[in-house]
Amino acid sequence: MDVSPHGRGTVVKHLPFDFLKIDGEFVSGCLTSRTDQLVIEAVVRIARGMGKETIAEFVSTPKLEVFVREQGVDYAQGFEVGQPIPIAELDLGQHAARVS
Repeated sequence: MDVSPHGRGTVVKHLPFDFLKIDGEFVSGCLTSRTDQLVIEAVVRIARGMGKETIAEFVSTPKLEVFVREQGVDYAQGFEVGQPIPIAELDLGQHAARVS
């Protein structure tokens, strides 16, 4: 990852955001890869320091859920949380008109 002023890491510094999403590539391997664990820990620390919340992708097993919860991740996405469903089946209320 390039965090120099010319790299993509500067996006975190300059764009407004509320959530920092942890890529599923790191989450899916975190039970066996110390590198993935360190990336997750770092992202959570950065988000906390900036007053932001975190989302972990690819949370697909109970063990992954426990791990990201223990790391302080705020939200989870993945098969452990819920199976994908067609957008048409979502109960979006007023927002449904925008999606369809």
